[in-house]
Amino acid sequence: SLVTCVIFVGSWWLYFKTNWTKTGRTLAMQTWKIGLHGRNGTLPPLSQLRIRFIWSCIFVVFIPLLAYAGLRHLLAIPPIPAFGAALIWLILPWGFALLNPDRQFLYDFLAGTRLVDLKQETSES
Repeated sequence: SLVTCVIFVGSWWLYFKTNWTKTGRTLAMQTWKIGLHGRNGTLPPLSQLRIRFIWSCIFVVFIPLLAYAGLRHLLAIPPIPAFGAALIWLILPWGFALLNPDRQFLYDFLAGTRLVDLKQETSES
């Protein structure tokens, strides 16, 4: 239901916002020693984090979901092939990173944020 979706996305935003505003890193980012920085190299402001979250939701959740719904209901494709075809849309944000000279995801590029390898920063210090 719509209420479930709103609760899910709201909880997801709360998790990311809490971690990104405190340390610029989620638990997974801490494990991989990756940090999230804004344009000026510091923690991004809340407005920039919102933009990053919205773009990532669009590319990682909503576009594949709309593709799946379209394939299932408009073209009557069976569930498993429709699911596989919808996942092809995930290539868009991550494939962009392969083509981008800075290796940034599409949603980071659009939000003006960047993922930084903290292992390199600590080894250079």
